[in-house]
Amino acid sequence: MLLQRSPLPSQRFRFSGVAGLALSLLLSAFTSAAHAQTTADGFTYTADNDQITITGYSGIGGAVTIPGTINVSGKKLPVTSIGNHAFHYYKLTSVTIPASVTSIGEGAFSGCHHLTSITVHPANPAYASSADGILFDKSKTTLIQFPACKSGSYMIPAGVTSIGTRAFSGNEGITGATTGLTSVTIPASVTSIGEGALAGCDGLTSITVHPANPAYSSADGILFDKSKTTLIQFPTCKSGAYTIPSSATSIGTRAFAGCSGLTSIMIPASVTSIGMAAFAHCESLKTAIFTGNAPTMGSGIARKGSKVFDSSVPGFKVQYYNGATGFTSPTWNGYPAVNMGNRPAAH
Repeated sequence: MLLQRSPLPSQRFRFSGVAGLALSLLLSAFTSAAHAQTTADGFTYTADNDQITITGYSGIGGAVTIPGTINVSGKKLPVTSIGNHAFHYYKLTSVTIPASVTSIGEGAFSGCHHLTSITVHPANPAYASSADGILFDKSKTTLIQFPACKSGSYMIPAGVTSIGTRAFSGNEGITGATTGLTSVTIPASVTSIGEGALAGCDGLTSITVHPANPAYSSADGILFDKSKTTLIQFPTCKSGAYTIPSSATSIGTRAFAGCSGLTSIMIPASVTSIGMAAFAHCESLKTAIFTGNAPTMGSGIARKGSKVFDSSVPGFKVQYYNGATGFTSPTWNGYPAVNMGNRPAAH
């Protein structure tokens, strides 16, 4: 008989650093995939501790009712979770969530461009839906998902304190049929807005914050923090040239991403940091004019600055002036850069 030696402490499965994290995630994904099954109507799921998590969907779409239970080996197990991005980009028109679901992952219904309504069973202890088909937590203090095919103006109800990550993201309407979300009004009660909550809304022209809001503000339909030092979201459908106000010191992650009508941006000397992909996919953006020193670019990614202006119009260039530090010519962070000489005198 072959005896297997117990591993020494240093030989046990311990992962560290980036490579270790990647390997851990790969093993986790492999383990989950190995146990995943799919129902006849297209719900992919995993079973753990006699509970079901919906991890994906491959059905025909349309009006979808998530089952409250799934039969596994002759035993009906409750569906308690919907995984991250489980229905992401599927052609759903409506979703009904059963009372058994007590966990919904990030972006579970984001990017569903035909989705007009989410309905939660009244007996659900963790989630609720409004009469107009918007997903909230049970107390209706957190707005979790605004259906991507809802159109027109929307006033977030008073009493909502948090807008979830990507809650409105990807609201594009349907070409030739609906315009998508055009304006959002944020009440005084909201004190937390998740990353990318209002990004990628192709019809959005205006974001308005109640003047009494203690955490956020708006100017010219653009979302800022209260002190206007951080530009959080530039509405995707605004077009033309824009000059960032001199009060701003930072531009948020994906703040201008997808603004296909933005043609030029003036960035004041006060701005010291620009978030990841802040101007990505601005397909008409021809120039980014910096009036001061080079800011920190693309915080949080491996190659700083590598994605901030990605997918701009061919011929896009960065412009800066004599005396500015941190810039290089003929390229800066991979983008064409031009020294424009002395800065024009202020008028």
